[in-house]
Amino acid sequence: MEALSHLKTNTHLKPDARTYTSLISTVARRDTLASGSKDPDLAFTLFDEMIYECGIQPNGMTYCALIDVCGRCGRSDLALKVLRMMLRQREVKKQSHFASDNEFEHEVGAWSAAINACGKAGRLDTAIRIFHSMRSKFGVKPNIITCGCLMDCLLKSKKTNYLEEALNILVYMQEEGLEPSEVMYTSLITSAGRLARTENKKRGELVLTDFGDRTQRNTQGKMRMKALDVYEELLLSLTNIKHQSKNKLKTKTSDASNNLIKAFLVFQEMTATGADPDIACYNALLRACAEAGDIPKLREVMWRIKSDGLIPNENSWKECLRGSVKAKESKIAEEFWDTALNYKSDDADDRYNANWVPNVDSFVLLIASYTAQATHENSFEMKLCLYRNIVNSYLAVFESREEKGFNCIDINLLHQRKRCMTMILRAINFQIEHEFMSEEDMYRLSALADEINDLDCLQF
Repeated sequence: MEALSHLKTNTHLKPDARTYTSLISTVARRDTLASGSKDPDLAFTLFDEMIYECGIQPNGMTYCALIDVCGRCGRSDLALKVLRMMLRQREVKKQSHFASDNEFEHEVGAWSAAINACGKAGRLDTAIRIFHSMRSKFGVKPNIITCGCLMDCLLKSKKTNYLEEALNILVYMQEEGLEPSEVMYTSLITSAGRLARTENKKRGELVLTDFGDRTQRNTQGKMRMKALDVYEELLLSLTNIKHQSKNKLKTKTSDASNNLIKAFLVFQEMTATGADPDIACYNALLRACAEAGDIPKLREVMWRIKSDGLIPNENSWKECLRGSVKAKESKIAEEFWDTALNYKSDDADDRYNANWVPNVDSFVLLIASYTAQATHENSFEMKLCLYRNIVNSYLAVFESREEKGFNCIDINLLHQRKRCMTMILRAINFQIEHEFMSEEDMYRLSALADEINDLDCLQF
């Protein structure tokens, strides 16, 4: 306050929005009367002085600081009042066309502070409404701080279970590429464990922590535990993060490996609380393995699925194939493909033994595994063999051969996949250029290349 007084009276300099924002943000940080302890009046006095005496218009950071003061003083009502003041100012500026591009650049901070103030005051329903309104009505995207403030308040609530709302926030973060903090993961895992124990208690089941062999634990016919929703979203959040790093190519592999470790820790915690994983949870774990290209872990998870009496579905096998592409191991992709075609469960009830039927998506992954390995293959003979496998696989689909279920793949849908058809065309051209073949075979491959080049997906 002394510095502000000196600035206004003894120098040629003038205070600006940053001056008052910095000063407002210090109010109520100490338990002294001079610091505005439990009383936001000093902050509002500075706010009014800024506008009416100095003619300075507050920006998003100023409103954020003032709302934050209201939260520290336990005045969520005043926090909402300040938020409405900001929205009115924004609307007036918008209508007058005088608003600068960066005037409300940090507006999300004010929303986050309002959510935090309401959450700490126990007004969680209001905090949830603010979170949804800022996106749907005012076009302001919540950031990691916004999500963290709300989730922390929701998970700490003892009166009402807001776990479903917390999951919705986690889903939003996945969609926006916002990585949950370690504190968020810990809080969600703790909440999920508490919920799992409660559900098992209601079902009258004795839970024994089990980190080892889980054979002969049949989960067929059991109603899905709500706690599994939390664990599944946690697992998915470890694989859906959009890497925004400038060194994306350098960091993505290490990030995937770290996330795989975290995924298995979440899975271990899930089994320890007595929440028997279903196929959706296992698929989320398989996805983490696929992102890291960890073939041994993929096999381990598939073994666990069988041991638990569950049946892998289409997504399960797709993740196995995707992991093979990531690892650049076409032989492993073929192995998973053949295993899927001939898979039989140990379950005595044969009606659960649904045969896997390959589709266009799985075929694209198989072709991608050949291409990925061929791209990094040093041996010319091996490279030629891989490209030959691509061409032969496409011909098998084109001719509806029953071998390996290629007759089940819709050739018309396949012709709409630009990426796959480009890989096939590249393989054909490589054979034409490098492989010694008869004139008849050369003509046939050339005609096939011309047909693929004429497809709509490859036309620009």
